[in-house]
Amino acid sequence: WTEFGEQNQTGRTYEVSTERYQETVQAYKDAAGTLEIDGQEMLVPDGNDVYVGAFQWAWDGLPVVIRPGETYQFHLGSYDVQHGFGVRPEGNLSKQISLQILPGYEWVLEMSFDEPGTYHVVCNEFCGVGHRSMHGRFEVRDHEPVETGTDGSEEEKAADYGGWFTGDASGGETSN
Repeated sequence: WTEFGEQNQTGRTYEVSTERYQETVQAYKDAAGTLEIDGQEMLVPDGNDVYVGAFQWAWDGLPVVIRPGETYQFHLGSYDVQHGFGVRPEGNLSKQISLQILPGYEWVLEMSFDEPGTYHVVCNEFCGVGHRSMHGRFEVRDHEPVETGTDGSEEEKAADYGGWFTGDASGGETSN
């Protein structure tokens, strides 16, 4: 099918640790701009790379806004178990991309969307009890330019958990 029908996605695949891929997705989100659409803040990529991390039971790196007709490099990876990456335009649910995402790998696929609109992302590989709630979306639309890019700081940005996950926390250190 790949040789004759050009129906299967191939792209590049890299072996990568879960932690490293999470850091990459976070750096992508830090560099992205934002745009409010229908009351929801959405990411605007800094360039033509879109990073999506799958984990039980959500999508990291979504929602995102991309421009119609432009070619994007979608980087797909899982933080925990195998997930499905099903993309469906809102107005025609019979049109669908259906891909598999495996932990330990970053899969880079070239994609472009000519039709403006809302595209729903669902996990179509059973990934546990919260599977049915694993939804995301992206918008394909023209928009005014937004500010993107990092501030140039190399400093690690860590979430403040108020001492949790350390030996200083009440109850002691946790292994996860």
